[in-house]
This record gives sequence, structure tokens and C-alpha cells, in this order.
Amino acid sequence: MTQAHNALAMQQAIQDQIARHALLGDILDSIIKMVAQQLPSARISLMMLDSEDGTLSLTAGHGLSDGYCRALQRLPVGPAIGACGVSAYNRDVVITENIEQDPNWVPFLQYTRAEGVASCWSAPVLTSNHELLGTFAIYHHYPRSPSLQERSLLIQSAGLLALAIARQRDRQALAWNEQRFRSLFTHHPDAVFELDLQGYLLDANRALTQITGFSLEQIKGRHYEQFMAEENKARAREAFEQVCEGQPQRYELTAYNANGERYWLDVTNLPIMVDGRVMGIYGIGRDITLQQAQAAELHLLKRGIEATPNAGREHTLLVI
Repeated sequence: MTQAHNALAMQQAIQDQIARHALLGDILDSIIKMVAQQLPSARISLMMLDSEDGTLSLTAGHGLSDGYCRALQRLPVGPAIGACGVSAYNRDVVITENIEQDPNWVPFLQYTRAEGVASCWSAPVLTSNHELLGTFAIYHHYPRSPSLQERSLLIQSAGLLALAIARQRDRQALAWNEQRFRSLFTHHPDAVFELDLQGYLLDANRALTQITGFSLEQIKGRHYEQFMAEENKARAREAFEQVCEGQPQRYELTAYNANGERYWLDVTNLPIMVDGRVMGIYGIGRDITLQQAQAAELHLLKRGIEATPNAGREHTLLVI
């Protein structure tokens, strides 16, 4: 296998790692291996951007000492900060052929001399929408500029890192959102449940099991109509058809718990939309049994007062 074919195969293997959601450290190791195979004497650094203060810190490297890594922490992004600071500032590749002759490196010469590095090529690690994530740099112990092939390797490596970091960040954001939703779903004081498009219950929270008296195992897999009074089924079917078309619905219904006791729910149905299509239904049910009972008592009391001719009239007692 030629060197070009080997490099292409390694790049494809890294892309496969990213697609399989491999650990970022493993992907970085593969990128370093790819670069080191083509540039055996190279030293490599990955500097990550802290979005809060806009600084770069060397977080991973190959062939660099711990002292050098400690020295390159919280560096500002700017037009005269080494090669990586300038690369991040300009969002472009920066080639320092000779560190000793570059004024941008003057503040860091004590570290580069101790490390024995003389040149640095840096590329920004950018997302597809040009958001800066950090920089990827290749050092050499003697002054030199990259060939076209080596420059391409630098840019490809930074691109692969950007894709891997963005994927990892997206997965973390998705996991965070799922955890927040699950927490809201589980601990919501009202009954929360999920239906498929045929009306069968896929999941429910603790509040629904408390209201109905049925366990989660008894609820999941059953059709929603099995829990409601006969006189409410037509209204519920109408609402279900509407929400399946993407229209949120709110209505009241009566149902019976595991003990055969009647209760009232104020129900809101919301479509679960994915890429413009309804894929399921969320339901939120608020137990209004007590309010209904109070309203019924108030209605009876009002009717009783109306039925008594003198009820509610004011009387004045005259004492002599």
C-alpha cells in the first residue's frame, strides 16, 4: 500500500470512529498516529478554547513535556500570540517557519527553547458554521515550512478534530436535554404520559399511577379508552384525531381508578413533532376531582337557596 493510500485509509478509519461515537481521546490518538506516521519527528498539540474567557489551553499533546503543557494555559486569542493565538484570531492556518525569528513568539521563547522546538504550524479547529473550538498544531525541532501535502494533512487533522469535538458536544447536549426532560416527566406533579399514534400508552410518570391506582406495568401497553368513562370516549377520540394532525387539544374527562372510583381529569394533549411529522402524543392530566366536587356542592347550595323564598334575605330584629 502506498503512503497516500495508507493515509487515506487512516483518515477513513478515523471518520468511522467518529461515526461510531468513539471516545474523543481515542479519536485524538488516531489522528496523532496518522500525523506521526507521515511526520515521524513531529510534536503535536491540541489547544481548546474556553468560550467563557476566550483563552486557549493546551489540553492534549504528543511529544511535548508536561512543563510545556503547563506553560501554554489560558493564552489569549490575539493577532500577536504565537502561532495558535494568531490562528484562532484569524480563523486561518498560520505557519511559523522559525520561532526564533518571529516576534509573536518572543513571550514564549523561554519555553520553546527549553522544549527544543523551532517551528510551528497551526490550524484552527472550526465547526461547520465557523465556530472556533481550538487549534491543532504541529511542531518540529528545526526551522521548516510545510509542503502542500503536509499543509493538507494539518488542515485535514484539524477538520477531523472539529467533527469529533462537535459530535461529542452534540451528544452531551442531547444527553443533558434527555435528562432534563426525564426529570420533568418523572417529577411533574400532574400526570404525564406518552401515547403512540394508535392510542396505546408507552410511558407514564408516578403521578398517573397515583391517580389511577394502577402500576406502570398495568398502564403501559393499554389503550387510553380503557381508563375512561363511556360517555367521554367520543370526545376523547375526536381530540385524539385532532392531535394526530398536529393540533394541541385540551378537554375534561371522567375515568375510574383501580378501585372503581370515579375521578375527573383536565387533559392537555400535545403532538410530538419530528421533522414536521407527528410521531406520537404527550398527555398532561391534572386531577380536578376535588374542584368538581366543590363546584357540585356550590351548585346544590345555590339551588337550595333559590328554592327557599326567604333564604338570603336580610332581617332586622327590633328590640324595644
